[in-house]
Amino acid sequence: MQENIERVLASGEAEVVAGDKIHAVDADVFAPCALGGVLNAKTIPQIKAKIIAGAANNVLDDEVADDRELMKRGILYAPDYIINAGGIISVESEVHKEHLDDAARARKVAHIAETLTEVFEASDKQKQPTGKIANELAEKRIDDKRRALRSAAE
Repeated sequence: MQENIERVLASGEAEVVAGDKIHAVDADVFAPCALGGVLNAKTIPQIKAKIIAGAANNVLDDEVADDRELMKRGILYAPDYIINAGGIISVESEVHKEHLDDAARARKVAHIAETLTEVFEASDKQKQPTGKIANELAEKRIDDKRRALRSAAE
C-alpha cells in the first residue's frame, strides 16, 4: 500500500494536505467525510470547490448562517442527511428484517438522486439555500406521513 502511495505522490498527480487545510484545496468537489462542523465562518471563505457533497454528518457549524453563506458564494451544498440516505436504507432493511433484494435497494437509492434534484431545483427557483429547502422538504414528508398514518388509524 505504501508503495502505491509513494508512486502516486512521485507522479505529481497528488499531494499530501493536512486535514485542517483540505477544505482549501483547489478542487471541483469538497467531500467532508469524517468530522462535523467543518464548514464554518472561518473555512467557508477558503473553499475553492463549487460543490460540497460528503458523508460526514452535521458539516455546517451554524446550520442557517453557513447554509446561506455557501449559497451566497455560489457553492452547491448537498445536504448531508440526503446524500447519506443510502446508509439509512441499509440499516432500515436490517432493523426491520426486510432485507431488500438488490433491485429494491437500487430503487430506494435512486430516490436519493431524485430528492437531491428536487432540492437543487427548488433552491434555484426560490433563491433559498439548499439546506433550508431540504429541511422544509423533510418536514413536509414527515407531516404527510403522520397525516396518512392518522387517517389509516381512524
